[in-house]
Amino acid sequence: MWLAHPVLRSREYRQREVTDAAHLMWFERLYVRLQCFEKYVLYPAIILNALTIDAFSISNYRRLGTHWDTFLLIVAGMKLLRASFCHPGRQVAPLGFAVLFFHFDCRGLSESFLLDFFLVSILFSKLGDLLQKLQFVMAYVAPWQMAWGSSFHVFAQLFAVPRILFAAIFTHISWM
Repeated sequence: MWLAHPVLRSREYRQREVTDAAHLMWFERLYVRLQCFEKYVLYPAIILNALTIDAFSISNYRRLGTHWDTFLLIVAGMKLLRASFCHPGRQVAPLGFAVLFFHFDCRGLSESFLLDFFLVSILFSKLGDLLQKLQFVMAYVAPWQMAWGSSFHVFAQLFAVPRILFAAIFTHISWM
């Protein structure tokens, strides 16, 4: 019963009909400020710190050669900066996983923090896309949903093939 109603309520919560414009509450302002801090300060600082640290360690490792290591760091840094500006909310899980996994579990596999974060963010985005596709397939191929459509349409939409192409192929096959 404690959480039957919102803990942080707006001024208009108990009103049946709202007559004035909605007021921004202190927790809404705080949420926007924290999102701006995350987007414009926290993630750029983390990425630029990792770039600075890894830039000094390039001359020691020479994995692929100095020029290719530099190119790889630039690409990873730019991709992570772009991702932190485009959707900063999606960067929390890859950042936490990269730190915990490569710091505690697989310390010997870690190249550098920036490259670890880069690879984990790519892995998380690809796994997220795969999960969405599997959820789409399971929603339409489920036995209780079979009356809504055929499984042919599921795979046609899944692989983004135009239906006109499939219609042309099947009409050509049916003429044979």
